[in-house]
Amino acid sequence: MEIKPRLGSLFAATSLFATGAIVATATAANAATFTYSCEVYDSATKAKIIRVYNGGKYAGYAMWNGDPAGSWPGDALRAYDGLADGWGVVANLSTGRTAATVGHNSPYYSPWVTGDLTEGNHYDMYVQMKNGDLVGSSGNCLVTA
Repeated sequence: MEIKPRLGSLFAATSLFATGAIVATATAANAATFTYSCEVYDSATKAKIIRVYNGGKYAGYAMWNGDPAGSWPGDALRAYDGLADGWGVVANLSTGRTAATVGHNSPYYSPWVTGDLTEGNHYDMYVQMKNGDLVGSSGNCLVTA
């Protein structure tokens, strides 16, 4: 299913998310069109993911994992960059917590960034795509500790 990019449009589903397209046009070489989708990754661990696409190609993600499972810690944020397009992925949580791939060659997984949060509290997660001074941002994805 293809989602038409629109800034600020909401989808009523299991997870509500403002999808959008961010267009960075500083130069033709740096031009990019990003689309984002927030999805439940694993309901048992309260994991959510914001998938990022650059010009229709899968570029990476921001991931939240609420409860520990296997080698994945709880209350944890991580970023993944899977596309060698010059853009880095920065995962952000409304607490100020960030995980980033900026400065690393893709494919690259950031380390999990953790810290105890109050169980059951809700936070906003969002993604920034960075290339030098150029930045594109997703809408918020509601996550739970």
